[in-house]
Amino acid sequence: METAQRILIYHSLPNASRIKIFIPYPLKQEREQLKALYTSFYHSNQKLWSLVNTKEN
Repeated sequence: METAQRILIYHSLPNASRIKIFIPYPLKQEREQLKALYTSFYHSNQKLWSLVNTKEN
């Protein structure tokens, strides 16, 4: 049985410096696209990705 895999974007405070994103392991293409962005960073202890909090992101 296959379960739906969804990307979760956590709401951050307006003055937070980064946006946190959860990408399930099976979504390899989406993860590779995020990794290609200049400000992406993986937080291994939280198993979350983050990007700088800008209007574009």
